[in-house]
Amino acid sequence: MEVLYGNKKINLVEKEYFMASSEPLYYGLIVNPSSDLWSYMVKANNIVCNFNKSTEKYAIPYRIDVGENSIFFVTPESKD
Repeated sequence: MEVLYGNKKINLVEKEYFMASSEPLYYGLIVNPSSDLWSYMVKANNIVCNFNKSTEKYAIPYRIDVGENSIFFVTPESKD
């Protein structure tokens, strides 16, 4: 999964993200607080992800701090 934020992008490997729910769709992104991505996501309401050759905007409704990392739960923004 590629995450685009600001003018940067980062590739998350499989162990850094997971499908938390399929209906409704939520992914969990595991991010260390020392990363630029973490700093961006804490302040952002949404983020752009490229997954399976599809680029989509995801809302960031939840964050859980777990040990040395945070898990940001993201879900596709509605297309209303």
